[in-house]
Amino acid sequence: MDDHAGQGPGVTLKKVGIGALRQELHALWNAEAIANKMALRARTHNLVIYTEDESPVEAIAQRIVDAIIERPGRAIVIRALPDAGDSLDAWVTTYRRPWGRRLMCGELIVFSVSGSLRDEVHGEVLSLFAPDIPAYLWWEGVPDPGDHLFTHLTPESDLVLVDSNTFEPPAVSLHQLGALGLPRLGDLNWARLTPWCRALAELWDVPELVGPLKAIRSLDVHYVAEGDFRNSARTLLFVGWLIDRLGWEVTGVQAGPTGGYTIRWEKETGWRGKVELVESVGERLPSGEIRQVLIQAGEEPPYVMPQLELAPESRNIVITHDNAAVQPFRLNLDYQAVSLARALATEIDLGYDPLYSRALSRAAEIVGAVS
Repeated sequence: MDDHAGQGPGVTLKKVGIGALRQELHALWNAEAIANKMALRARTHNLVIYTEDESPVEAIAQRIVDAIIERPGRAIVIRALPDAGDSLDAWVTTYRRPWGRRLMCGELIVFSVSGSLRDEVHGEVLSLFAPDIPAYLWWEGVPDPGDHLFTHLTPESDLVLVDSNTFEPPAVSLHQLGALGLPRLGDLNWARLTPWCRALAELWDVPELVGPLKAIRSLDVHYVAEGDFRNSARTLLFVGWLIDRLGWEVTGVQAGPTGGYTIRWEKETGWRGKVELVESVGERLPSGEIRQVLIQAGEEPPYVMPQLELAPESRNIVITHDNAAVQPFRLNLDYQAVSLARALATEIDLGYDPLYSRALSRAAEIVGAVS
């Protein structure tokens, strides 16, 4: 491989010896500062990304830069290769994004490692941490708690990040993640739920619905399934969040023959209800995305039956209610799909969220009840 690999505008990898990484980073920054007088060096966080992506290192670097561009910092990629002899190679680059009238610049270091060196690369990685700033570990896939590299990186990380949107199979992997019991865990998929959580909360701001919503009878969540029926980690987290926030105790779970769940719950008051997770096919939406939420609530007829539906063409979540129990209404809430870069920026900005941990715990409880 050439020592220099073009990565599109502003991103060029340079292969360097392990012992020369710091000197090369310093030289790259000096060159950046001289070439761009308006450049600022971002020193806000360290981010380690572990991947087993076997794509060319150039493609991996571009993918990572695209993901981290909203929050530049010092990023260190560990690309682990399977079934190979001992090897360790390194590349460095800088990347930049507009920041007002200035340019905010970050640094990217890529390690490609194989063989027994994989378990020892943490020493090189930790030695490159910029001091006195937060550190994040983004582990692609479900972490193995017994993995030597993982156990050496997590104590030095303020937050461990995953992306449950990429888990295969989603439900089983989400259950495995919940079983790890990691004390400070974040999930890029959690940020993608923000539009739906906000939209559902809007219902409690409608005075006519506050009373009936204290007695929810059933709630159906329709999500997009692609190809063979499958479950959605995002939908399970959404329902886990809802169950936790409303104080429901799960009393029974039944898995559908091809996907989805029927969840029965009970409150301390003795009120009972159910949640249905329903898979939908033939939708022009990404697999795993929530498409519709249907609610039936009220202690006695006539019940209120509000519904929330994603309208991707108009970029809205549409909330409607046309049942006789409440004056008909329609709300159009802005919906912006949360990109990978935005999800990562949100997790870095907000840090550990105990609401996510509780939602994950309840989602894992649902899956574990039938596994």
